[in-house]
Amino acid sequence: MRKLLVLTAVLFLSCSTAFAVSFETGWTPYVESGTIAFDPAGEVLHATASTDTAGAFGWGNYSQNFAGDYGTFGTFNVSSVSTSSNEGAFMGLRQYMADTIMGNKILAELYLQFWDGQYSVRYRVRERTQAGVTVNTISRGFLGDSSGTWSTSENIRLAMALRGNHLYFWSNVSQFAYVKVELFDLVTERDDAAEIFISTEGNSSIAGTVSSFDIWTVRSYIPHITSSAKWTDYLRVDNNSGTDATYMLTLYDSAGQQLYSDVQSVSALSGAVVQPKQLAAGASSGVIMSTNKDLFFRYSYVHTSGGVAEFSLKSGYRNLLTQAGFYFNSIASIVQWKGLAIANYSPMATNITMYAYGSGGYIGSVSTSIPGYGKIVGVHTKWFPGVPLSAIDRIIVVAENNLTSLDGIVIAGSSDNSSLLFTNAADASGFIPPAPLL
Repeated sequence: MRKLLVLTAVLFLSCSTAFAVSFETGWTPYVESGTIAFDPAGEVLHATASTDTAGAFGWGNYSQNFAGDYGTFGTFNVSSVSTSSNEGAFMGLRQYMADTIMGNKILAELYLQFWDGQYSVRYRVRERTQAGVTVNTISRGFLGDSSGTWSTSENIRLAMALRGNHLYFWSNVSQFAYVKVELFDLVTERDDAAEIFISTEGNSSIAGTVSSFDIWTVRSYIPHITSSAKWTDYLRVDNNSGTDATYMLTLYDSAGQQLYSDVQSVSALSGAVVQPKQLAAGASSGVIMSTNKDLFFRYSYVHTSGGVAEFSLKSGYRNLLTQAGFYFNSIASIVQWKGLAIANYSPMATNITMYAYGSGGYIGSVSTSIPGYGKIVGVHTKWFPGVPLSAIDRIIVVAENNLTSLDGIVIAGSSDNSSLLFTNAADASGFIPPAPLL
């Protein structure tokens, strides 16, 4: 017989530097399952220690290593375990995701399995009906093939993240840097439900602490913050919910160095305006994180000549691009310059290739690199000198190694910037790079 105890996390913002987590009270744990104590001091979004890194998915600074993704992480310290013959004890993380194609749910689990004084780290991904009936086990296995004895002083860290159509599982005690599971086109969005669960079989029991637990949230991106004093930038946020809300704003310079990170607030059924350049001189791009799906973000530019441009910021987990399309408006006679800004939201430098096209077809390509969390910006002649303004209609940017980390905007306007045409970069995933010109 298996007994199950599930603790559902409720998110709130407690201070100006971190997201924190509280837990529902009033539950009575099974005696056989022991008790779980929660340490509020450990509940942080930004873990600064990086001694347990593993590839790009290390424990150090999760918010950077999993930028743009949905996910959940926790640090587990098990103080005591008792397992009976052929019966185990389990403790770990669960994350629910929606599959609106079939109307089912995807349930991802990453957990510790204890037996006979040893443990292993396991993962499991299942498709379930709304009633909780499993219809398909997509993947399951060990996070590596390791098992070993555990210590009461050991902090076991578990993390899972959703990036595009892949789930990544990571632990600081596994042999592999991470395990990646292909979800194809099953997942369409992440639910709010993330859980810590405890499960025991027979007379087994388990007790311990979870010293940090958090849920990655909806992210929006600011791919371009202007540098000239002739421009004034505004981040506008509207709160469509009936309760006050908060979000975290992080700003980077063009080289990818973090300049600012703090929590902003907006009242219920109201709006607020922030000027990023006043918060951090030299800011070049930014990331917004929020647990509230009812927040709507826009970004505006105002030039001293009177030109104004505004566009909505993308949000959700599929908003970063591997291939980005920058399409210029060649109809309006006001367009006397064409340019683009490209931000890289990977912690690592990303090599890109830019392919230029015009009414006469393929013009040529050029390759460059963008620092981790950095940005490049310029008019089209910065990369394609000698190509006339009227000859270029679009630039398609392709990230090397299919890295999904790009966002950007198309920028164009009149010579004095009194008239502006700015718009988001588009998903160009169907683009096939041409053969090199001879």
